[in-house]
Parts: sequence; structure tokens; C-alpha cells
Amino acid sequence: MPRGDSESVGLESIHCGGYSSYFLSENGQLFGVGSSIRTLKTITRLNLDNLDSKIVSLACGYDRIAVITKSGSLYIASECGTGNFVHVDLPQGTIVKNISIGYSHYCFVTCTVIIFVL
Repeated sequence: MPRGDSESVGLESIHCGGYSSYFLSENGQLFGVGSSIRTLKTITRLNLDNLDSKIVSLACGYDRIAVITKSGSLYIASECGTGNFVHVDLPQGTIVKNISIGYSHYCFVTCTVIIFVL
């Protein structure tokens, strides 16, 4: 995948939403392409400066995306492609292990197998 300097980065996983797709690189960078609320006409690296650590997992819905970081934190963005991820405040010590997104909700599982629906 292009990085702007025409070098390639290794691809870890691919995720598809309603009208957009996301690519997670081996080093934790997130790229997006497609349209939802904001149009990404070319593969674009998203800004992840506000995340507490590297992305290890993500899920896409029709018009939303959620990421889990290495520390087990959960971040969500309702406008696909903007890179405006918001940290989800959970009880102290909660580590998110898995995430899935429906049409209008998020469902995630913690390391203690507690299931949350937002």
C-alpha cells in the first residue's frame, strides 16, 4: 500500500463497511478508501494521533468504525474516514478483546468475558 513516499507497507487485515473499506498495516497504520459521510477517493492514511497505542483489531459497520488498541482500549468513529476517533470510557481495568458492529450498534467482549452493547 502506498505511504506517500511510494514505499509499500505490509498488509495485516482488510475490513469493509457500507461504502468504505479499511486496511490495517502490519505496523498499525490505518488506511481507508470509499465514501460514507466523508468521501475518500484514494487510499488515505488516517490520523491516529489520539489513540493510546497501536491498533490490533478493528470492525466496520455501515457508517462507523471501531478499533481496539494494544492496551485493550476501545475507540469509535461514527463518520467513517475522518480519523476522529473517540475513546470509549469503560470501567477502570476493562480490556476489550473483540468488537463487532451492527447497523446501529456496537457489541464488544472484554478479557473477563463481559459483553457490552452500545
